[in-house]
Amino acid sequence: MTKTELHYPNLQHCSIIPAISSGTSLAPPSVAIDPKCLEAITETIPAIYDFKIEKTVVELHATYETADESPLIREPPQRWKDVRSSLSIPQRDMLQRMKSITNATDDMCADILTTNNFDLGSSINAYYRGSN
Repeated sequence: MTKTELHYPNLQHCSIIPAISSGTSLAPPSVAIDPKCLEAITETIPAIYDFKIEKTVVELHATYETADESPLIREPPQRWKDVRSSLSIPQRDMLQRMKSITNATDDMCADILTTNNFDLGSSINAYYRGSN
């Protein structure tokens, strides 16, 4: 278990006290706690992500007079439209699937997919082999 696996911000002020109930005939059985669990109890909780970068980007976007001037645009760049405009809908879907798997550019994915007759498996293998 690594320190980065633990992230429970709602539990940072809680404490666990293993004990046996006394004065009752329905006492719980003795409990054995894994040593890793005991170590985890003393771990510090990492700081909560502050979204500073995202806030800065949104504030910057608000300074532009029109959405067209802002670097935050909803429409993809024109060169993407050019690559995608020549593809059918199933081919565009295949292009998007390959992009999501490989993180390659539209142009590279389109070239490899075209060379491999839009066979996704062959195209991904070709990408990772470094060949078209």
